[in-house]
Amino acid sequence: MQLREQATLAVKTSEDRTLRIGIPDTYIDDLLPVVLGVAGEEFDELPSILCDHSFRLFQRFAQGELEIIVAARHPEFPAGRMIRTERLAWIGSSGFRVAHDEPLPLAVFPDGCPHRAAVLSALRAAGISWRILYTAQSSASLFTPLRLGQAVALLTVRDMPHDLSSMGEELGLPDTPETRIDLHVSVPMAERYGDGAVDRLLASTAAALDHVSH
Repeated sequence: MQLREQATLAVKTSEDRTLRIGIPDTYIDDLLPVVLGVAGEEFDELPSILCDHSFRLFQRFAQGELEIIVAARHPEFPAGRMIRTERLAWIGSSGFRVAHDEPLPLAVFPDGCPHRAAVLSALRAAGISWRILYTAQSSASLFTPLRLGQAVALLTVRDMPHDLSSMGEELGLPDTPETRIDLHVSVPMAERYGDGAVDRLLASTAAALDHVSH
């Protein structure tokens, strides 16, 4: 085989072996090391990581652009294999105040995020008016208006920084359902590596989240 043909084959083989993984930024610290660890032992493919919102990850997964994703369950998308449920809380600064005749200022993720949908649905059902003050592309940027006392946000309890507080009871805000975190593995991946590898990935991610929640 000629040198050029060998190089072309090597590049193609490398591309074919890319394991495309999607994880929301809120789970990067807790789950990415676990996913990469299991993938390195169970999957003979080179990882490529995409960090994005759950609904965008699922869209790309559905289009065949990702092999494995961790995503919050969304009513408009098929459910995956549940990693665990997580409690949601209204989070803000302990100094946050809003007048009774003013709409509740919110910090939210972009349209399509299941947490955003849960926020607006709960407020509508409770008859509480709101205004979207801030739309964030990441959890880190979402915390800024909260720390400034300008807004509240609905986030998982696990995501709540130590310098922010749960404000739901104090502000008279409605209870919200738990969110479910799912693991999605493409059919070709599951067929290629079998149920044992997928089960280990599911168990390892669940154990990681159980550990940080205690």
